Amino acid sequence: MERKYNATCPFCGHHFKVTYLQVNLICEDCNYIIGYHEDDKLPEQGSFFLLPKGTTYHSMLKGNVFSRRKTKKKLHHMLNGVVNWHNGTVFENGHYIVRPCLLIEDNPKVRWVGSGNYWCSADINNVEFL
Repeated sequence: MERKYNATCPFCGHHFKVTYLQVNLICEDCNYIIGYHEDDKLPEQGSFFLLPKGTTYHSMLKGNVFSRRKTKKKLHHMLNGVVNWHNGTVFENGHYIVRPCLLIEDNPKVRWVGSGNYWCSADINNVEFL
């Protein structure tokens, strides 16, 4: 039986258990998509999504910017996200124990072609797929 480790949703704070090197994590409470996801679990190229007004996204031309209005975009490709496991020291039952800890570095991102043919990307949790 695989050992389970504690993890916390960065959006709602819900605690859940994960196995070592588990991928495709989704919070059961708020449906927040967390960390690395395999290609078959992500939307396909050519699908459309809405970028809500006020959403922060990254443009290779302008850096981090806010969307000024709600806009419909066409997905060019997805960035899968990044999860790292590192050894962390935990104080448990009066002893220090070294065990693997989940470190979420980046959630999956949607990517589209912006103005001037520069890439733009936003966190998948900040967009709405049609």
